[in-house]
Amino acid sequence: MVEITKSSAWEAWHEALSIIREKGEKYKDSNGREFKELNNVMITIERTNQGIFEPILYLSRSDKWVYPDLAEVANVVLHPEAVSAYNYSYAKRLFSSVDKKNQIDDYVIPLLQKDPVSRRAVATLFDPGVDSSIKNKDIPSMIVFDFKIREQHLNVTCFIRSSDVFIGWPANVYQISVIQEYVAGKLKIPIGKITTVAASAHIHSDHATEIDKLLKKS
Repeated sequence: MVEITKSSAWEAWHEALSIIREKGEKYKDSNGREFKELNNVMITIERTNQGIFEPILYLSRSDKWVYPDLAEVANVVLHPEAVSAYNYSYAKRLFSSVDKKNQIDDYVIPLLQKDPVSRRAVATLFDPGVDSSIKNKDIPSMIVFDFKIREQHLNVTCFIRSSDVFIGWPANVYQISVIQEYVAGKLKIPIGKITTVAASAHIHSDHATEIDKLLKKS
């Protein structure tokens, strides 16, 4: 287990990229794309209200790709009616899943209102009925959200099965913060920490030049 704890998303992003670049094992995926990977990487951001969106803004300034803006990234996880580029929608799975269960408004929030120290406030994004298919390669990366109120703050932990730390993690951690703020607002408490736990934390070799440029600026 690799554990990283930083004050901001920007600092955590740099640290994670640096560690994977130096210590990651080299592999090729089924498409022949090379990557470096570390397993079970835990990243904790202590001050999620300070610059959580900075990695996204950095990526959006590149002329190598078109990165979605903050509103688009937030819509994927907060608004079920938003159009998704994937075969799934995080928002639909959180707020209106297959069985019409609104996991956030009908379960997580009422549970924490009733029992603020509960350890049962979880929301899952993996749907076995849809995702447990060998033919289905387009399944959620974020698998489960865990919400806990500790020291009067709302902390969120998210398990990520596969995290492209350079391109994907900035969007994911911002999406987690959007849900954190939504739930904390309903509970009328301050936001606390965000922790991501990635079973596969990786960077792709074709992003090596851009990653090197980023790390030299730190």
